[in-house]
Amino acid sequence: MIERNDHLAALGERLASASRGEGSVVVAAGPAGSGKTALLMEACGSAARSGFGLLGATASADERDLPLGLIGQLFANAQLTPAEREVMATHLRTPIGQGGLLPAHAVYELGNLLFTLAARKPLLVHVDDVRHADDASLQCLLFLARRIRTSGIVLVLSDMPSRRSGHQPFRSDLLRQPHGHRLTLGPLSRQGALRVVADRTGELDEQLAADCHAVSGGNPALLHAALDDRELFSTSGFEQTDAVALGHGETFRQAVLDCLDRYEPAVAAVARAMAVLDECGTPELIAGLLDTDVDLVGIPLGDLERAGLACNGALRHAAIRAAVLAHTPAAELTDLNRRAARLLHRHSASPTVVARRLLALDDQPTPWTVAVLCEAANEAFTADEADFAHRCLELARRAAGDERQRAEIAAQLAGMEWQLPEFNVARHTAQLDTVLEEVRAGGRHRATLVRYLLRYGCFDLAERALAVIGADPDDVDEVELQAVRTLVAVSYPPLAEHLAAEWPPGAGPSPAVRADPLVRTAGTLRDVLRRCADDDSLAGAEQVLRTARLTSGSFEQVECALLALVYADELGRAAAACELVESRAERTGSAAWRARLAALRAEIALRRGELCAARHHADRALALLPEQAWGVAVAGPLSVLLMSATLTGDLVTAADVVTRPVPDEVFRTRFGLHYLYARGEYHLATNQVHAALGDFLVCGELMRDWGIDLPGLAPWRSGAARAHLRMGKTDRARRLVDEQAARIGSGSPRSRGITLRQLAAVGDAKARPALLRQAVEELQSAEDRVELAYALTDLGQSYHALGEHRRARMMFRRAGHMAEEQRVVPLLNRLAHDFPELRRLELVEDDEEASARITVLSDAERRVAALAAAGYTNREIANKLYITVSTVEQHLTRVYRKLNLAGRNELLSDLGALVTTSA
Repeated sequence: MIERNDHLAALGERLASASRGEGSVVVAAGPAGSGKTALLMEACGSAARSGFGLLGATASADERDLPLGLIGQLFANAQLTPAEREVMATHLRTPIGQGGLLPAHAVYELGNLLFTLAARKPLLVHVDDVRHADDASLQCLLFLARRIRTSGIVLVLSDMPSRRSGHQPFRSDLLRQPHGHRLTLGPLSRQGALRVVADRTGELDEQLAADCHAVSGGNPALLHAALDDRELFSTSGFEQTDAVALGHGETFRQAVLDCLDRYEPAVAAVARAMAVLDECGTPELIAGLLDTDVDLVGIPLGDLERAGLACNGALRHAAIRAAVLAHTPAAELTDLNRRAARLLHRHSASPTVVARRLLALDDQPTPWTVAVLCEAANEAFTADEADFAHRCLELARRAAGDERQRAEIAAQLAGMEWQLPEFNVARHTAQLDTVLEEVRAGGRHRATLVRYLLRYGCFDLAERALAVIGADPDDVDEVELQAVRTLVAVSYPPLAEHLAAEWPPGAGPSPAVRADPLVRTAGTLRDVLRRCADDDSLAGAEQVLRTARLTSGSFEQVECALLALVYADELGRAAAACELVESRAERTGSAAWRARLAALRAEIALRRGELCAARHHADRALALLPEQAWGVAVAGPLSVLLMSATLTGDLVTAADVVTRPVPDEVFRTRFGLHYLYARGEYHLATNQVHAALGDFLVCGELMRDWGIDLPGLAPWRSGAARAHLRMGKTDRARRLVDEQAARIGSGSPRSRGITLRQLAAVGDAKARPALLRQAVEELQSAEDRVELAYALTDLGQSYHALGEHRRARMMFRRAGHMAEEQRVVPLLNRLAHDFPELRRLELVEDDEEASARITVLSDAERRVAALAAAGYTNREIANKLYITVSTVEQHLTRVYRKLNLAGRNELLSDLGALVTTSA
């Protein structure tokens, strides 16, 4: 009875008047669920305590056709004498006349029985749900109301008949009585909702009260139902007690339906129309959907708003809408959605609004819907609602009547798959099954479809699709065709035979082709692989990654830009750019984007010698996207897993990876080159030298045949040279390394460092230290910690062989530190096995001597020396310490002078670890 004190006081006054012989009629009015029944029960309790007799009845729709059924309930428990009971029974059996009314004398006798009872003691006659009463009972109640003023009777009625019902005369006459009183129960205020929440939970939870008021509109029945569900969720262990879950329980749903049932059918019909129209509902559209006059929806709309079910012309809450829709018969709901779609389209609603109704249909769409659905898909895609866009396109393709139109939609669908938060294998398979058919349908969209086939690694389907395009290249968009040509050249070279030459003799690319971002970026990757890229093109690739928007059509552009930096050994730039793009992909939620970027990040980490990170990213890539969605591209993350496991000595995992099946077509793609090289390293690590040599040589043969023989892609000559050295074939190893050195020229520091290390391995022992020092310097600049650790170990071995034990110890110490950091177990085992005598040398004395030397350095000089010893460039040191490059150079000059060092290499070899630790 919260916020009902005034109503209770008014009822108390009416009871007090009845005790003095002044009867009255009280009508308890209010929307469904507002607490009218509870108010009646409270009045009954108060009347009983005051010595009143109680006669009560509840009308029911099931008994509306039972004459005098309500009056029979009233007299059922009345304290009548036997003679009075006989009179009652006689008149209750009186035949009903025309119009369902009782003869006047019967009405008079039954009414007099009530007045006789009131003469003995005051009476409270209460009738709930009076709107369902039969006509004869209403006739008797009206007789009583007209004569009640001089009696000791209070007649309380709740839930009066609607103004649109057939009982309008009863309603009018009753409310016109001078001794009649109307009590209107409105919704609870927010403060009232807070009191309800406090009573139910024992806490003054203002946020929960506000949420309850928002979902219920202050309707007590709805508010209590929402709290009932909340308590049920809590006791069941579900974490669904927040505002989002509030109102979505079964109790609340049933309360909504109960409220609607208490009104005339027109109210429920309007509620269903509002649920279907949702945010678009207006009186005019609701009337149009129900095919009725707009004047006839005003009263039901008012009833819904007063009941808290609606607000400002729309259903108040998503939970109310869900309850109404769930209770609407399927056939009716389909019809409503179909008519709503047409109605909204005629009224120029947005394509998205219309499409939502079309998607709710379970029948075949019609041709007029295709344009609407495609426009809605574009709107949704712009708003990052990929799943909705995908559903729109799927429905549009079913409705399309033209083969080319279906093919164009298929091209959009194939790309949209890339944006979905979760990857659906069944949907993906069904999509691919239709792509080749759509390519054969013709049209300028076909090259786009081939791009998506290549993206998913569907080599076989792509080959057949390219054959179709190659037979009629003029019927393909020129820009898209050149993009596919370039992508094929860098990733699927054997497919190039299906494509015609790029340009006719004497002609070149059109301005549109030259301006296309994907053509430019893929061209940069191709130039890198052919060793003809320049700094400007790499800077352009980096700029693409800074600004690229992650759409269904931009992946190839992003991938090509990243790979251009990776194969050019610009690993620092590639890592920073990949991290930036990955952060955007996390926000889009696309599983495919995140998986493929994780694979690229794994490749970058592997080349930087970050083996734990490489393995983590490769595992994540394979977890995010099922292998069916990778196709031949699955060899990318698998090769990183294989390589990182091999380098860390985890040969059990490596063996598991190498036995996992990969598609045969892998070895006709760029991904296969990575896989062959990684498998060669695994075979070399497991002493399968001939198998390793075979993998390296096959990798090299493919790279030469495809015109992408770049050591930055896969240094196959280096691997083959190591295999030859294992077999004692030094001359063959030397020829391979010389070839690699010739191809690198002034290439990247990482490739030069790897090659210099191999040159030292096959060269003269006296020249070895100088070559390895150069290799160390290059690899420090490249930031490949694993290759650097091996180069340091080789350099330490060279120093040790020359008797320079102090330098050897420093190299081994640094190599061991890096190997420990990246868990390069084979290198740690080699250090422990090959140089056990190092453990007996007086390392402490050397450390004390070095410690004494570096005390002459200032703190600033020591910090700069520490970073230089860790392999950072002068510019990187300047950025880290927030000083200029010139200041770094001055500090290093003083360090070399104070320590009597020739330069950076001696700093690294003599004092590197100690300076780093000290700083």
